[in-house]
Amino acid sequence: MANLLSQRAVPLHRTLRGHVSPKMPDAFWLSRSAVQGDVLPSTAATDPGTWRHCLMWRITIHQLLALSASSAPADIWQAGTLHIVLRAPWSRGRACRMTFKPAAGDFGETLVLILDYAGPAITTFMTLRNTEASLRAPVRAALDVTGPASERISRNCLRKILYDGFLDDLPPALQIIDQEQQDILTAMAASDAPVQVIHALAGSGKSTILQCLAALFAKHHAEQLGLEAPGAAPLDSEAGSVLVFILRTRTLRHEFLQTLMHNQVLQPRQVIFGGRLPDRFLEAGVFDDDAAHFQNIVLSMPEPSRLLQAYEIAKTALMAWHEESIRTHAVDASWAQVGEVVVLKREAKNALAKLWSFHLAYLEAEEAAFRQVAVLLVTTDVALKIFGRASTPGSPAARLMKNKVYSPHPGRDAEVPDRDLLRPGQPA
Repeated sequence: MANLLSQRAVPLHRTLRGHVSPKMPDAFWLSRSAVQGDVLPSTAATDPGTWRHCLMWRITIHQLLALSASSAPADIWQAGTLHIVLRAPWSRGRACRMTFKPAAGDFGETLVLILDYAGPAITTFMTLRNTEASLRAPVRAALDVTGPASERISRNCLRKILYDGFLDDLPPALQIIDQEQQDILTAMAASDAPVQVIHALAGSGKSTILQCLAALFAKHHAEQLGLEAPGAAPLDSEAGSVLVFILRTRTLRHEFLQTLMHNQVLQPRQVIFGGRLPDRFLEAGVFDDDAAHFQNIVLSMPEPSRLLQAYEIAKTALMAWHEESIRTHAVDASWAQVGEVVVLKREAKNALAKLWSFHLAYLEAEEAAFRQVAVLLVTTDVALKIFGRASTPGSPAARLMKNKVYSPHPGRDAEVPDRDLLRPGQPA
């Protein structure tokens, strides 16, 4: 194993020993003795807490001992088998079970190496094999241009925000764009092509152009939201649209989000993101993920904020009354009287009623918050899940796309109209 690890460095906390049973050929039981005294690296605190979707190399102890001491690393690798971890919560000093695919063909005491994360590749495969997956957004637009003639008329869906005089409506921080950037936006306004490609060197201002598009779309979205009829469904107006930016990494996604906020390109409630935080945020102890970010937007709305404060006051008063009653009877060595119990139940019901009112207001505020979102920032793997209908249903990004784009119909999905999607290019 020393020869093997010298070729492919694997941290000690990812080198596991356990057992695979023929009764459960797709499960690896981590030995309790294998995790006792294990020293985790300092970066382990920021690990997502699971080895799910990592590559796993496995070999039985019997096969390992049968190899010659002078075996080359390639021979050792070939003697084992490669799997994908499906479920693997960290043990933290306790015995646990990890499930993997494909199932093992040999059993007994087993050595396992947890290798690299392969999530994006697995996401791609699982999305494409999804029976409900379909090509949409930029892929469909590109096929309309390069593939066989289509009955659908291709169009530039950004034309509605690139109106005459749009440069004057840019935020002050973006009105300093140079003539070349203005020419690019003007050319996009005059184009009928459904796909626009901007190719330039790093630092030449591509991201600034994307900020301009985000600002113009957010302004147009807010105007349409104010003009739509009360009670209109999301697809009844332009407020049912969303501009999706796909960025290669979580770091690029968050840097773009911070730039939008710093330049006041749009209102904080008009943009959300999908997926985990960048690693540097996790290392700094920041846990404001996509769900918490959207929750803060909802809780900042007047009605949920007011009702949550009312519930907190009622709960604090209830707890204070209850603790005082306990202390009083502890000193007197007496039992609670019927009247005290009645008062306690009444106060508890009052607090629960306020909590229920808060939950109702929160649900209504969520719908309103989704309608106000104009821009969604995601990474490539999250975008693939969203547009392949393989995303986590409860995530803010998936719920936003469902509210904005998908119009459910009994037994099938209604036809999904074209939606706006931009993908920031990366320098060669």
